[in-house]
Amino acid sequence: MVDYHEITSSREYLTQDRMTSYYYQLFGILDLVERSGEEHLRILEVGGSNNVLKANLLNYFDTHHMEHEVVSCDVEEWAEPDLVADVRDLPLPDDYADISACFQVLEHLPYDEVGRALAELRRVTRRRIVISVPHVTLHLVLGLKLPSRPMRTFFVPFGDPFFVRFDGPKEPAFHCWELGYRGYSRRGFERLLRSTGLTVTGRFRNPYLPWHHFFILEV
Repeated sequence: MVDYHEITSSREYLTQDRMTSYYYQLFGILDLVERSGEEHLRILEVGGSNNVLKANLLNYFDTHHMEHEVVSCDVEEWAEPDLVADVRDLPLPDDYADISACFQVLEHLPYDEVGRALAELRRVTRRRIVISVPHVTLHLVLGLKLPSRPMRTFFVPFGDPFFVRFDGPKEPAFHCWELGYRGYSRRGFERLLRSTGLTVTGRFRNPYLPWHHFFILEV
């Protein structure tokens, strides 16, 4: 049995490039919150595991005297979420959250169960859903740093290894699929999103960890 709690809290997992994905998670949510112009929103995070995103959201809202609510949901009790539940069967009413987040979670489900999870996220969400999934790509990342300027990165994709069959670990804590491999194209995944009634309004890659592909969805 894999101890996923130990993995997600280890120094080997919390690498520099992975921490940049928490940056994109945080500011992806904050952009949607601030664009809404509303004083109170409920944000549902499904699969937060080590609670990095929730802690930073709550700290930001508290520091800026915002009244937004963050509710965490995870299938594992050790994560100490507000709600212990599976993303495929959320014990929540329709339109429970204004914004839902589900980062690096769906790949842990068999691909034929992902549509069910997306339908549940859509059911409990009123406005926007932000997700990220793994997407393997042959690529080059270039960085440019000038004095007194933030780092600029340039992501140059060369294509997906669609000719390679995904053969990941079978343990439940690991991945059942990843975009980019044979049978798991981005376009196919976007068709799955649309089939559950979701509209893709934006997508981007973390230039420091392009394996994480983010999708902004409208309900």
